[in-house]
Amino acid sequence: LAHDEGPDLPSAGLTPSNFFYFLDRLGEIIQEVFTFGAENKSFLQLEFAAERVAEISLEREIKGEASPGLEVAKSRLSEHLKESEAILNEAEIAGEDVGEARSEKIELLNDIYEESDWLDDFMEESDDIDEGLGIPDEGEIDEDFLKEIEELESRL
Repeated sequence: LAHDEGPDLPSAGLTPSNFFYFLDRLGEIIQEVFTFGAENKSFLQLEFAAERVAEISLEREIKGEASPGLEVAKSRLSEHLKESEAILNEAEIAGEDVGEARSEKIELLNDIYEESDWLDDFMEESDDIDEGLGIPDEGEIDEDFLKEIEELESRL
């Protein structure tokens, strides 16, 4: 697999405020079409998420919080995270072993998180990401959820 060497966080490349940003999106669509296997598809979505983090950081640095590209990049970041989890969930339901993919996902998410000084705020304000990843709100953790976590950990 191409991602076995360890995650390298990408540069921002074109940002959503750039007129040619559609070319970036076109390139991603082509990559999605030619990526096979649940693990690879999930990891590709995480790579796209890492690129969105870089884009958001650059947009904030150059244009500030008022940049119209921020909302585009934040929305796409949320979509990539949800899609990555959905791909793994579907594969797991189909009986595939996704333990290694989940471990790699956690590793990459930690790397992304460490690279961003603003991601804390984004995650706090973005309840739909938590819902898409299956993370309950604070105070909503019950015994069934804890059992589910233990079961997932035992599969890893």
